[in-house]
Amino acid sequence: DLEGGVCRTMHQYQGHTAPVTSIAYDNSGDFLLTASRDYTVRLWSTESTTLMTIFNQHEGPVSSVKYSHDNSYIVSTSHDGYIRLFDSRVTNLSTMLTLPVAQTLPINTVDIHPTDINELLITSEDSVQLYDIRKPTHAAEEAYFDGHASMTCAKYCRFGNDQDGGVIICGDSGGRVYVLDAMPTLDTCKRMPLGSLMKK
Repeated sequence: DLEGGVCRTMHQYQGHTAPVTSIAYDNSGDFLLTASRDYTVRLWSTESTTLMTIFNQHEGPVSSVKYSHDNSYIVSTSHDGYIRLFDSRVTNLSTMLTLPVAQTLPINTVDIHPTDINELLITSEDSVQLYDIRKPTHAAEEAYFDGHASMTCAKYCRFGNDQDGGVIICGDSGGRVYVLDAMPTLDTCKRMPLGSLMKK
């Protein structure tokens, strides 16, 4: 809340024992998810700021957390090399699915396809990867960036009436930003100049 041009603290959620790395609200705004380097994901009530539950199954710092667009599941990623999905409709955050990443590389971020909640986009070391959660035993589709710095973030971006997911924008630890025309799969991935976004 802004009061006299200065931010005023409305609520404070305290409980993590290491830096917070990611936050996410559900669609209703009733619940807040926080992820931390303390290896946990925590679920809070936004009305009472009460801690509802702690998920502590990751074996490394949790790097990213997100609600699916329909609030049906929660996804988290970690430097332990695993993607974990939880049923957000139960309070104990029981694991629905665990997806290992090849060679258990640290996973930096996760995003969910804007029109298909079954498709996940993750960044891990030198690659951007797509996972279909309906096919957990299948290898990910990958777009590699050999010889470049670690891929630190990636996000789906859709423009106007684009219904196929638009483009993927990702960045690396070397300060570079890539725009990928990767629909319907990363098999057709190609790099695009940033200026091409204006044409979407």
